[in-house]
Amino acid sequence: MDAKTLILDHAVRHFAEKGYDGVSLREISRDAGLNAALVHYHFGNKEAVYREVISRYLKALNEQRLENLRRIDPNLKGKRRIEALIRGYISPHLELCGDEKAHAYVRLLARFVMESHSLTDSIYTELLMPIRNQYLLALRETAPNISTDAVVRVFSFAVMLMITAPFDGSYRTMSGRDAWPEEPEDLIDQIVGFTVAGIADLAEASGAGIGKLG
Repeated sequence: MDAKTLILDHAVRHFAEKGYDGVSLREISRDAGLNAALVHYHFGNKEAVYREVISRYLKALNEQRLENLRRIDPNLKGKRRIEALIRGYISPHLELCGDEKAHAYVRLLARFVMESHSLTDSIYTELLMPIRNQYLLALRETAPNISTDAVVRVFSFAVMLMITAPFDGSYRTMSGRDAWPEEPEDLIDQIVGFTVAGIADLAEASGAGIGKLG
């Protein structure tokens, strides 16, 4: 394994456990068994390491999300199209729960969306918003009688469930089971069903009804 990949593999675990502000490059280099100067050589500073750690996963996820969007049958309408859209966005992330090597990233992204500073805002705008906007546009076209604000809100609920459900302490307390999904597809189905029901309720309230969406 080359030094750059080794640094990133160790950095993701540290950022996932402690967040951006709680980690130093010295810790990462020590854990990777490398000289701190080598980390500076490859990345320059901590911000660059963090950006690369986040980017290498988000870019791959967004490629899959874009492919999922392209594959949706244009003849799908109403509820079935909304289901396909929500599933197409959340599945790539939640399927990582079934990949042990990606568990640290799943934890890292949960931290990432909760941490608010200029760096995370910049990464969010650069890497997440373009693909999210494509999905939001598709949802708006499918549910034209629902306000843009309401569609954004419901989609945001779905995204937050996607990110936080594997760490849901209340689920663990009430069920006595680990919130981390043994079968990611089951959790995907639950979030899709929950979100589609929310949009259907908004459609009914608008007088459109789920059958008249799109």
